[in-house]
Amino acid sequence: MELLHHQLGHISKQCIHTSTGTAKIITHRDSIKQCKVCICVKQTQAPISAGPTQHTKTVMELVHSNLCRPLAEMPGGHHYFVSFINDYMRYTQVYLIRAKTGLMSAFNNYLQATPSEHKCQSNQGGKYMGHKFQDLLHTNSVTHVPISSHTPKLNRVTKWFNHTALTMVQAYLAKASVKEELWG
Repeated sequence: MELLHHQLGHISKQCIHTSTGTAKIITHRDSIKQCKVCICVKQTQAPISAGPTQHTKTVMELVHSNLCRPLAEMPGGHHYFVSFINDYMRYTQVYLIRAKTGLMSAFNNYLQATPSEHKCQSNQGGKYMGHKFQDLLHTNSVTHVPISSHTPKLNRVTKWFNHTALTMVQAYLAKASVKEELWG
């Protein structure tokens, strides 16, 4: 159980049981000892609210997107990552980009891989609201659903993903005792 906990990015016992499904790799008696890495990297100021949510009813109806700055500059000069999360399945694709201007090409690549999106929900950041990005949305018949930039409660899907992804990366780095810039 502890090995799975470490290899799967320091996820909880419940998530391990969910991800292993019916496989009998672990028993309910298995436990995770108090993990020092988890204690160090999972401390937060305040939880992201889990208020009422309305999920889409069909696959590829809505995609959540957010541009996030990573822990440090990564090899290859990447400074940011952008996430695209399908609302129905929570399937997530992440693209590493060198600058915020890379959002256009990342979204274009995402659209080519999953061409049936109907709506894209993002914050009202400059790159999402710019004319070039709006033209790309219009050209691909994607409706933009902007939400307030400074309210994580409204953008909780991507904020939670970014928090989880960065926490997992920090846990891997802390366990391996390597520099942050090597995580890309």
